[in-house]
Amino acid sequence: MSHELKHSPVAVDSGTLQLVKDTPLFDLLKPLQEEILLDDRCIAGTTHLPDQSCLEELKPGDWLIMEREDNPWDEHAILLRDSQRRKCGYIPANENVIFARLMDAGKLLKAKVVEKDVREGKSRRPQNRHWYKIRVEVYLVDY
Repeated sequence: MSHELKHSPVAVDSGTLQLVKDTPLFDLLKPLQEEILLDDRCIAGTTHLPDQSCLEELKPGDWLIMEREDNPWDEHAILLRDSQRRKCGYIPANENVIFARLMDAGKLLKAKVVEKDVREGKSRRPQNRHWYKIRVEVYLVDY
């Protein structure tokens, strides 16, 4: 008779993590996460935002939430939000298909700001005085 402990890896999806986020179980699962760098790119749509306050406050090292958006102009739209859930822009439409497919399959992706460049007077909206070029790294969060 064997007294060995048998271990089977258990997949934990992002939906499960959302359910346990504010519980002690989340603290147990969090150390098991691994962030895998997939790519880096610039945020699109920053000049179209009605409120650029989130862009003004962003700094390198900040994490952005990536979420799928039902968008009539882009069936693979991925919205980027800051920690206060303010809209910061999008993953560019010509570069978002693979990320959208991963997210649609239940994978958790997030983006980290790595570079921010601000230019005066290049915005398309009169109330926005600046044009922001923000480069992010896109990570797959694996558990």
